[in-house]
Amino acid sequence: MLARYEFTLTEIGTLKRGEDVVRDDEVIRCADAAYEPWEPRSFAYCSDTAPFPELPGWVAGVDLLYHEATYTEEYADLAEKRHHSTTLQAAQCALDAGAKRLVIGHYTSRVRDISLFESECRTIFPETYAASDGSEFDIPLVKKG
Repeated sequence: MLARYEFTLTEIGTLKRGEDVVRDDEVIRCADAAYEPWEPRSFAYCSDTAPFPELPGWVAGVDLLYHEATYTEEYADLAEKRHHSTTLQAAQCALDAGAKRLVIGHYTSRVRDISLFESECRTIFPETYAASDGSEFDIPLVKKG
């Protein structure tokens, strides 16, 4: 349809928003010229990060938030001293940001069972997943409408 209608960059943007293109002598319906647009996807990565008040706003609404959870709550004093985050701080950030899913990592070697990190986070943010070497997490494509 690009060649047929010779769309301008502005008109292509209009179609990508799902809107019809209006020209002086014609209206080109989006449904006739383009496929249904996809919902935007987003990802944020927060590591080596001590909690700070602005962070949830910076990552607001992301589909997938990776956040370090270096320490379980048992080691909260070390987290503060070493400028890292605990499980509950990571989970609270995800909750405050309105993230859809939380992936945690960057664990202390003091705790051998990474399922402990995940279970602590899930007390605040149920959609938490503990990453390990080679983990992959998908953000699915979803069509608008």
